[in-house]
Amino acid sequence: MSSSTSSSEHPSGAEAKAKRFLLCLAVGVLSVEAVIGGWVPVQKGRHEVDRRVAEIERIAQVPPTVFLSDSISYEVLMGVGLPEDVLDLSSNQTIGVAGNYFLLRRLLERAPGQVERVVYAFSPLSLSANLDSKNYLKAYFETVFLRADEIDDIEHRLGRKELSRAMEKARLRALVEPPSSNRAGVIRDPLGVSLRDWKRTLRRGGPVSEAVTPLAQTKISEQAGLRFRTSAVTDTFLPALADLCAAHGIELVLVTAPVAPSIDQAWRENGFWEEYETYLGEFEAGRGAVTWIHPCPFRPDADGSFYDGVHLEELSKGAWGRALLEIL
Repeated sequence: MSSSTSSSEHPSGAEAKAKRFLLCLAVGVLSVEAVIGGWVPVQKGRHEVDRRVAEIERIAQVPPTVFLSDSISYEVLMGVGLPEDVLDLSSNQTIGVAGNYFLLRRLLERAPGQVERVVYAFSPLSLSANLDSKNYLKAYFETVFLRADEIDDIEHRLGRKELSRAMEKARLRALVEPPSSNRAGVIRDPLGVSLRDWKRTLRRGGPVSEAVTPLAQTKISEQAGLRFRTSAVTDTFLPALADLCAAHGIELVLVTAPVAPSIDQAWRENGFWEEYETYLGEFEAGRGAVTWIHPCPFRPDADGSFYDGVHLEELSKGAWGRALLEIL
């Protein structure tokens, strides 16, 4: 009886070792998380917008010129030699003008008085981006821009309460996430850069082919039939971007990105370009510190310059980068 009671009250040696192991493991994990949280900068590293946010957070000296863009011009300057006096904040169409406004505002708060010029290159279709991408909005926007002023701008300036609520939920989740989950980009980014360079090497070749892939042809056909329109996001945040630049004494330069020749021709015929030019012409005329460069300083010769109908293949990307250097 006493022997049975004793064995039930006191754990066996194996059980004690298991408990000690689990305790040591928990202490070790918490210690590692504490070190990561204290010493490793936040960098989720999921995509280019995460990288741009991380770059802004750790930057000390800002070059006089800042380059913003959608994915058509993403890192286009890297292949032609990024000038030392230019900060490349090119990213993705998904974030729209609002995301670029948030990036620039964060940068100017981080380093006031250092930026003299902002060059913003975009596809005409990016002006219709309305923060409504089903596939990318959560990853690229609502889990990235989590500051109180950003959430407030989306709710009150833009009037998108459902999006501001999603951003607020993401902000609260981020408060309880382990530090390592927000810093995976420290490891992930170098791997992503290597993969990107490898893909570029595969795409790099001889002269641009006039042949168009089925994917590219589908995309080109879809875009050729569109009419020009702006989104509520653009109508709200493009003026805000111009006002932000003006408040800091910064020149804002707007640049039209290249489109496939078939799209260019279709837009000339259906009135797209006329409406686009009217919109941006009036926008430029109403603001003294805004310059609009149009038409695009680089015009591809063939639809094959776009490997997927939207993004430039490597040789054409290099030509676009060199054209941008003349502006920058």
